[in-house]
Amino acid sequence: MIKQILSAAVLFAVTLTSLADVAVTVTDDALILNDQVCEYGRGRTVADELERQIVLNFMQFLTRDNLLKVAEQTAKTKDLIAAIKPEAVRDALVNNQLALSNQKTFFQGSDTCLMAQLVLSPANMVQTETENGVWQLPEVLFVYAQGQARIENPAAAYAAQQDAVINGLRKSLNLIEQKSPEILSFLKQYQQAEFNALATQALAEQDLSALLISQQSLLNYQDEKNVYSHLLVSIGSNELKQRFLAMINTVAESQLVLQASPLSLQQALRQLLTKQGITITEQRQMGRLQLTANSKMISVSRGYQALVELQLLDDKGNQLWGWQNQPSLMTVSNNTDSQLQQLLMAHLSLPDNQQTIIQQLDQALFRQALKNISRE
Repeated sequence: MIKQILSAAVLFAVTLTSLADVAVTVTDDALILNDQVCEYGRGRTVADELERQIVLNFMQFLTRDNLLKVAEQTAKTKDLIAAIKPEAVRDALVNNQLALSNQKTFFQGSDTCLMAQLVLSPANMVQTETENGVWQLPEVLFVYAQGQARIENPAAAYAAQQDAVINGLRKSLNLIEQKSPEILSFLKQYQQAEFNALATQALAEQDLSALLISQQSLLNYQDEKNVYSHLLVSIGSNELKQRFLAMINTVAESQLVLQASPLSLQQALRQLLTKQGITITEQRQMGRLQLTANSKMISVSRGYQALVELQLLDDKGNQLWGWQNQPSLMTVSNNTDSQLQQLLMAHLSLPDNQQTIIQQLDQALFRQALKNISRE
């Protein structure tokens, strides 16, 4: 119901009376918010607008400054607010995951009025799962978004709104990941936060006309340092997911050009890299990294050793990383192709060498993919 009301807010421009004060009651295990709003007129449109406004009032109340004032009452109140997680409550309200209680509609002269209550406690906190399984992602995501900008910025108000939009995109991506946790499973744990940050920024720099359905200003204020903007942002979930998946594919489908000599070294590297999930290609193109590898026998007093050198180049030929083995670890008596091949296989099978090569290439491919996403 709330979802429908917020969506309808885009279609109806209604003038409301001033924002009523939200009454707060703190019990041992709950924070109880009560509010009343009135509007001139009768009918379903008025009732829907009243419910929308009372939800917005509760959301506006659940801001840092207001909660700090409530938290000052007792230490227990502070712990209760922390356990409730107000930011999650705001998102749950706009996504219809948290219902109002004790709603009463009454008439006051020519006005229609609505009283409602919001009970917040750790026991009734929103979960991402329902009795029927995982919560289904709605077609339109409504997100309570917050942004800020330095006050010395001549366009601080606009910058704060843009920062709030980015915050809304980030929250929406988080909802997609909650719905489909396997979506980023191909990334290593340390890569996921970096990918999310860049994906959010890249989305914000794209044309948002097909993605951002609406943004409604809820609260704007400033202090001596910053300007703050709180928005209700509605985002098309299907379009967002498609764009997000396209970015994921850019990373998942990263390919590495391999140029190695002799053939035995090329075969050994290809086997090692393919086994670790790195895709090898012979086609050079913009945004694709190249691994150049060479090996040779070097003569020492006790026989011969194999020197292996690797260079990782970007698409402009700049060296990003270099590595060479420790030839002295292994020595053979003869300088033959078969013994060179044995030495190459032996050096590339050492766990420390494998870990270094794979880790460096994996990270370089990941960062290059992020650059490619930024270019798109």
